Amino acid sequence: MHLLPSHPGRAIGYAAIMLAAGFVWGAIAANVPSLRNVRGIHFFANNWAIAVPVFALWVGTSFILSRRYLQLCGGGPAEGLRLGAMFALAGLLFDAVFVAGLIGQGLGHFKQPILWITYAVLAVIPWLLARAQ
Repeated sequence: MHLLPSHPGRAIGYAAIMLAAGFVWGAIAANVPSLRNVRGIHFFANNWAIAVPVFALWVGTSFILSRRYLQLCGGGPAEGLRLGAMFALAGLLFDAVFVAGLIGQGLGHFKQPILWITYAVLAVIPWLLARAQ
């Protein structure tokens, strides 16, 4: 059984595009005081002005890029699941290294349910698209 997508370079490139979209919004929101200081949604997100748009960007770009990947590379639901796992793992690593680590949010960053919902949705979208083909 293969653990990586059949075209790992393309999958990593697509994951990087998805992460870059979220990074750009996070950088903008972090540098605008009115967005940086927004109150969170209790038990859901520390700062909804960052978390919700990043969720929408990651889900939207993963949908578009998954469709493109599956059209170019083919593959069935198993390939979609491998691509989704790559997207989810890329998001988790990005949050661990940049947000929790370099930006300094720490492990408390991972107490937000919106993160785990995002990772799950990123894993499922390519699989669902592959099943629909």
